[in-house]
Amino acid sequence: MAKERKARLKRVTSLFMSAVMAATLVQVQLAPGAAAEESADSSSSTTVNADSLSIVSNKNAYRKYIARYPDAAKPMEEVNIDVTKFEQSDDINVQLEDYDGEKKCVAWVDCEGTLTWKFDVKTAGLYNLEMFYHPITATNTTIEVEMKIDGEYPFDEVKLVELDRYWQNETQIGWDARKKNQKRPPQVEYNTWVTYPIKDKDGLINTPYFFYLSEGEHEISLTGIKTNFYLKSMKFYNTEELPSYADIKPTQEQIDATPAFGSSEDIGHIEAENTYYTTSSTLYPTYDRTDYSVSPSHPVNKRYNTVGADTWDQATQTIAWQVEIPEDGYYKMQIRCRQSTMRGFFSNRRVYVNGVVPCKEPYMKRTSHGMILGKDPERPGEFTKMSKSKGNVVNPDDVVKEYGADTLRLYEMFVGDFEKAAPWQENGIKGCKRFLDRVWAMQEKVVPGDEYSDKLRASMHKTIKKVSEDIETLKFNTAIATMMGLLNEIDAAGSLTRADYRTLLILLNPFAPHITEELYQVMGYEGVLNEQKWVEYDEKLCVEDSVEIVVQVNGKVKARFNAPVDCAKEELENLAFDLPEIKALTDGKTVVKKIAVPNKLVNIVVK
Repeated sequence: MAKERKARLKRVTSLFMSAVMAATLVQVQLAPGAAAEESADSSSSTTVNADSLSIVSNKNAYRKYIARYPDAAKPMEEVNIDVTKFEQSDDINVQLEDYDGEKKCVAWVDCEGTLTWKFDVKTAGLYNLEMFYHPITATNTTIEVEMKIDGEYPFDEVKLVELDRYWQNETQIGWDARKKNQKRPPQVEYNTWVTYPIKDKDGLINTPYFFYLSEGEHEISLTGIKTNFYLKSMKFYNTEELPSYADIKPTQEQIDATPAFGSSEDIGHIEAENTYYTTSSTLYPTYDRTDYSVSPSHPVNKRYNTVGADTWDQATQTIAWQVEIPEDGYYKMQIRCRQSTMRGFFSNRRVYVNGVVPCKEPYMKRTSHGMILGKDPERPGEFTKMSKSKGNVVNPDDVVKEYGADTLRLYEMFVGDFEKAAPWQENGIKGCKRFLDRVWAMQEKVVPGDEYSDKLRASMHKTIKKVSEDIETLKFNTAIATMMGLLNEIDAAGSLTRADYRTLLILLNPFAPHITEELYQVMGYEGVLNEQKWVEYDEKLCVEDSVEIVVQVNGKVKARFNAPVDCAKEELENLAFDLPEIKALTDGKTVVKKIAVPNKLVNIVVK
């Protein structure tokens, strides 16, 4: 029976690679996170060869199991299982023993039978399952069990549940005097008490497994495959939703009060090869010769200066470090790493602080930038990826020499949507240069005044709002277009106050820092431009008081006019029919239909 079970347990290799990273004030823990989102409606299937005999089938996969309970509650009460009261199969002889400071532990050593526990659930719902156990030294590198609830597998993935073992460097990194190489330390088991939520070892599910439990009595059975551990407790539970970083972000006063804040010295510096423990015996120190700044380094001899490398390629693998923090406070963490050179792969890092993920966001903001395309020498009029072999590379240094650094910077942000590819256009560069020339010339139109001019007041507030919002959403091209529109309004007004010009320079500074800083000094404004507070806007002045209405006759646009915002339909129709061009098209004809859409259009059908 055991041999048949082992033959059945050949696992399917995951197509997604992810890893995990964690940092703690006492311990920094790296553990691979899920590369795929947990979505209950996924219809993807697992395909294996007939001789692979994977235990994970599409028929009863976890994703389909959890999809059956979309509205199930997640009770916060714990369901504790008394592990001391168990039933065991005839082929097993498990005893209760005291071990490593804990009393009455289930000593599951070198046996493969089945243990069963009964427990009561007061509130029906979805629960996570957590085990608290202590591995003991054995020949097997993993702990594996089968799990059933009420005599059945809830889903296929729990036909093989892997529990973590921990490993450590047996010694410090050694030295080979003859070869002048460092010696990698052997790996030994680090046996300690482990709190482990039952989860997907492939890393495709982003949270621990959820199990649906109805109200009443249940039983859970574990069948040993590779055992050798002491089990102290099991419980079904749920956790509070992780806070957002905005909810736990310290104030500036709290940051300033942190000891050694502002110091250039490292607080708790760790060399990655000096791990505290890992969850795989293959996560040993490695050497990297690709960068001389990695310490220690040598161009020829071995210097064990990194950890992970090609062996850190499995989901949920964990690397942990211990670090001493001198005093309580708020600290930043910096990690230096190098991504695998395998194209098309990615890895995620999940951060744990003292074993807990501190907040739900892996980062505050993330986006992917598009590519700047060059002219395609083989297809005139079309664009392709810039390449030296195609001779279509644009040298930024040449652009800076001819047009200036600000022009280059401005054009790169104005060329198109930040996330999409955009062609390099010489005319676009020239257009940005003309815009900056106009901003420079605006100083000649400045008149005294510490307030916005009456003609430009509303436009200034609308521009501040639009540019501020566009910068936050990385819509740099529309932010620049908005400032170009403001310049047109300034030209129409004929002049601008010192307050108008100062605000324009502040808004343009992130895009063209050199020219705006110089203009700020030339105009005699106080302080340094890039240290000034960002300008604010009045929401009331950003509301449009009128909108352009399109007039269509028989489906074709024939006129446009401005009307008050939210103007009544009848009033819009009257204004439309009063337009000379509309009168000429409707006089003497029968109006079949007229439709007015507030703030948008008036449609007229005549015959």
